[in-house]
Amino acid sequence: MRCTAPALALAMTFFGFCAHAGPSYVVSGASPFLRTGPGPGYDAVRRLTPGRHVSVGERQGKWVHIHTPRGDSGWVRLSQLHR
Repeated sequence: MRCTAPALALAMTFFGFCAHAGPSYVVSGASPFLRTGPGPGYDAVRRLTPGRHVSVGERQGKWVHIHTPRGDSGWVRLSQLHR
């Protein structure tokens, strides 16, 4: 069986997300920033789309490190997520 490029990209996205599997949350609020570190003093990488599912890893105070199915990772306030 041949593996096409789109199928390979989909598999890499799925398995990349599963490799970081932690508790699953959903982004809530008004498009929170994904940051490079656990606090507002860190650079904002981009905004997250409300409703996006993320996997939560490390926690530091009120901040959690997340991974998205797209392969993005960074920090957001836990209060900006819900189960």
